[in-house]
Amino acid sequence: MAPGEVCVTNAGTHPNAKYVAHAAIMDYRQGFTGSSYPTIELVEQSYARIWNALADLGEERLSVAIVALGAGTGQLGARAPMEKACETLRDFLEGPRASAIGDLCFYGYGLVEYIATVEAVSLHFVVPPETLDPEVLAYMRADLLG
Repeated sequence: MAPGEVCVTNAGTHPNAKYVAHAAIMDYRQGFTGSSYPTIELVEQSYARIWNALADLGEERLSVAIVALGAGTGQLGARAPMEKACETLRDFLEGPRASAIGDLCFYGYGLVEYIATVEAVSLHFVVPPETLDPEVLAYMRADLLG
């Protein structure tokens, strides 16, 4: 897949998911080079394409888990990609196909990434404090959580 392309597949035997949305962020088509790394603009375009690809499934209220695209090998960190995920999701939810997205879970794997994710999400959506791990709450400022 070329960078920015999105593909939705069956989740196989996954116990909680029906589909997996894949987004090409790293460009390995010419091997691994300095130009393999993503830009935040590519990440933003990919998130927008993910929301539309999920809506194209024709189902309503899909339960979706999302990670920070480009945060690992892409070296973009968790905060900026999650902000783009939220911005594009907010725009998507204002459109006519908003009913495609139901429950949404943002993932941050380590504590630092988890906190960055909560901070980014809280800029765009209400994050109920009871949904957060107590360890994360200890690091967060109450005014970020609405």
